[in-house]
Amino acid sequence: MTTPDFIIALFDAVDQEMLDIPQHPEATLYLSAVVTLALVHAIKGGGTRAFYRWLTRDSLPLFPHVLERTAPTQPAQPGRRERREHAYLRHGTRVLINSLAVATGQIAWTMGATRKASDFVAPRQQAYQRLPRLHHDDWLLDNLNTHWSLAVCRVVARWCKVPCEPDKLKTGPQRQAFLTDPSHRHVLHCTPKHGSWLKQAE
Repeated sequence: MTTPDFIIALFDAVDQEMLDIPQHPEATLYLSAVVTLALVHAIKGGGTRAFYRWLTRDSLPLFPHVLERTAPTQPAQPGRRERREHAYLRHGTRVLINSLAVATGQIAWTMGATRKASDFVAPRQQAYQRLPRLHHDDWLLDNLNTHWSLAVCRVVARWCKVPCEPDKLKTGPQRQAFLTDPSHRHVLHCTPKHGSWLKQAE
C-alpha cells in the first residue's frame, strides 16, 4: 500500500467515526482531515517542522487547505540555514484564546475568527470571573501588541483598583510598564518573541 493510499484509507475510517459531528460553516478543512493529520503525525513521528516539510512536499494534494505560508521557504545554502516564513494564510481557521490556572488546572477559553485587542479583553474578563481568585495573579502571555492595548490597561486597572490614566498610556512601552508593574495585584508577563510555546497553556 502506498503512502497516499494509506492516508486515504485512514481518512475514510476516521470520517466514518465522525459523521455525527457538525462542521463549522466557515471551516475549509474537515474535522476528520484534522484528526487524520494528527494520527499521521503520531504514526510518522519526528518533529513538527520535519512533518510540515514532508506534508507540504509529498502530501499537500490530499490536504489542500492546510496552513499556507505567505512566502516560499528559502532552501539552505552553503553557510546559510533554511529560512521558513513564520506568517501563514489562515484559510478559515479559528483563534482559540485560553487561560490556564496552573495551580488548579482549570481552563477558561473562547474561540473566534480574529485576535484583535477587543478579542483579547473578553476572554480575560471571562477568566477573571471563572478562575480562582488569588492574592496575587501573574498572567503569562504571548508577546503580541494586542496584549498591552489601552483596553487591557483599563480592565487590569479595574481589577487592581488603581487609576487608569490614558494620557500616561499612549505608547506601547508605557502600557507595558503599567501592565507589568509588580506592585499591582494582577501582573502581566510576556514570553520572548516567537516563544509562545513556553507557556503552560500551550
